[in-house]
Amino acid sequence: MYFVFLRAVLVRAIGVDIGGTKISAALVDRSGNMDGQLTVPTDPVGVIDQVVELVNKLSDGESVCAVGVAVASFLNYSRDFVYNSPNLGLENIPIRNLLQNRIKFPVFIENDANAAAWAEWRFAPRSVEIVNSQDLFMITVGTGVGGAAILDGKILKGGFGIASEPGHIVLVPDGIPCGCGKRGCSEQYASGTALLRYVKSNMPDFPFGRNPSDVIGELVAKSDPVVLSAVSQVADNVGRTAAAVTAILDPELFVIGGGVSKIGTFFIDSIRESYKEYLPHSESRPCANFRLAHFYNTAGIIGAADLARSSLAT
Repeated sequence: MYFVFLRAVLVRAIGVDIGGTKISAALVDRSGNMDGQLTVPTDPVGVIDQVVELVNKLSDGESVCAVGVAVASFLNYSRDFVYNSPNLGLENIPIRNLLQNRIKFPVFIENDANAAAWAEWRFAPRSVEIVNSQDLFMITVGTGVGGAAILDGKILKGGFGIASEPGHIVLVPDGIPCGCGKRGCSEQYASGTALLRYVKSNMPDFPFGRNPSDVIGELVAKSDPVVLSAVSQVADNVGRTAAAVTAILDPELFVIGGGVSKIGTFFIDSIRESYKEYLPHSESRPCANFRLAHFYNTAGIIGAADLARSSLAT
């Protein structure tokens, strides 16, 4: 057992992040430093094969203690079974066994948002105000709205393994239809998709051929009134979502990630203002801190690898 623990401390793990458009993997040391990152376009019918190939390439000639896999899907509590992952073509499959049967290192699976939140909690620099914090809630604002909770230093899984889905808090009863089958969910109003919808309806000459987040960031820097209004609307709804989360979990810190977070200071400041507006008794109670995600595209890799290492050492 001591040898297993020592190996987990001294030897690097492999982190894999399976996304809807790409799969990335890298070697990660115990301090969260990455090396040798590889990325391939996601093949929805060949995801398992792709992960195995990436692990084989990264482990060739290397000492590896474990493999952590972050996947954008609903997982069961024991993290060995995918309930559903529409963008990946994975549904009702024993994902851990499928990978473990072909990979010689111990394999650990985690939801991608949880893995990203873990990386933020473990390795991102902390301000003086939150240096001893054991609680964190991450909201990812991208195509949809994802989330993850770290409470008392542990990932909150929930009774069935699928806790922390703030994108499906209903903000507008009978509102815009959501991909989940319901209506009025937060991600229809607080996501990058919502932001583009707001902008497109008021700016017909928006250059949609470019990366929308980059263009919007540039227009925010130029104080474009249409874009500032659209960003403010989305930020307002993210703040409302965070206030709803606070009513249940009361985290000390919210980390805002995802593609839209690249807008930067204006976005996070607007979220903070909205949060305080919608939080009950905000003037007489402690309020959570907010910050932008420290890691961007690499958070899932780093978090998955570290979770695998942690699981091996316990």
